[in-house]
Formats: sequence, C-alpha cells, structure tokens
Amino acid sequence: MEQSGISSVNQDPQRGQPLSSRDVCFYDGRCGMCVRSAKWVGRLDWLSRIDFRDLSTDPSLPMSIEDTMAGMPMVTRSGKTLIGFPAMRRAIVQTPLGFIPGLLMYLPGISHLGTRVYKRAAAHRKAVVCKLQAE
Repeated sequence: MEQSGISSVNQDPQRGQPLSSRDVCFYDGRCGMCVRSAKWVGRLDWLSRIDFRDLSTDPSLPMSIEDTMAGMPMVTRSGKTLIGFPAMRRAIVQTPLGFIPGLLMYLPGISHLGTRVYKRAAAHRKAVVCKLQAE
C-alpha cells in the first residue's frame, strides 16, 4: 500500500500535524452500494466530522485504485489510514446516532464477524451489488 499520499490528505508533511479537523472517507462513485452507504452515513453526520470524496476523481487518494477494491479507505484526522470494516466502523462512530452502535462494533466477536461480512461484500460487490444504479 502506498503511504506517500497520506500527507497530502490530512497531514502537514513537514510537521506531521493534522491539517483537517475531519476524517476523509473515500468511496467508489461508480458503485451504487458505495454511493448509498456514503450518503447514508453522510446524512447521519450532523456534526460534519467526515469529508466524503469520490475515489475515482480525487487526486489525494492515499493508495492505488486497485488497493481500494478491498474496502473503503479512510484517512483519520491524525493521518492513520483505515480500510474496509475499520473505516466504516469509525465513520459510524463519528455520527451522533451511530455512536453507541458503532462502539458495539469494537467488541471482539462483533468486530471479527463485521470484518468477515465486509470482506465478503467487498469481494462480490462488482459482480452483484455495484450493478445497481446509484440513487
């Protein structure tokens, strides 16, 4: 995974200081499921803690497009990159209504199950779910 793009998203490359007060969540704008998921979380993000960006058009993507097919990438305010279930879980925790359910996603059994379900959905999204039109 390419790490050089992280500084251009949320960190000052000279000082390592956060440049943004928001996490940056990248979604696949060509995937109906991804667009709907980003819209759903965005509607719950009343405090504007997440900046949603289409990974197919944003030049600050912190990894290759091919690597993003494993899951949704997110760059946190501190510059850490999360991919897949951990990124979705963090996005949900950032929302007022998702805070409690999101915290439950950190429990060991739920975290393990969520990771497996997310990986399965990500692996099969091009074949089935992405063919659905984005609303």
